[in-house]
Amino acid sequence: MNTRNKMYTSNSKVRKWLLENNYKYIYLYPHLRFMKDYNFEKKGFDGHCWKEGERFITFFQVKSNEKPSKQTLMDYKEIEMKYFCKCLWFTVVDRKGVEVYGL
Repeated sequence: MNTRNKMYTSNSKVRKWLLENNYKYIYLYPHLRFMKDYNFEKKGFDGHCWKEGERFITFFQVKSNEKPSKQTLMDYKEIEMKYFCKCLWFTVVDRKGVEVYGL
């Protein structure tokens, strides 16, 4: 499977997970040649969404090859505390499905 198909498959699985968990207005940033993520506080995010009934926006990162390090999760927590938002990290593995960090 080439990288474009892998990205499309993992984004589709994450979109399905977000819809099942009442997230609305899901926006995945375009993956261009030289701009792959939206950089916010020196961290890259693949998209943002809004959960119905909550007062803050959720930024998320989708990966298919690695789990987040503890330092990355701590950096996400600092962003959450500073800007009153929520940050999620999705790891999509074919045999395991979608793993979510940061809930």
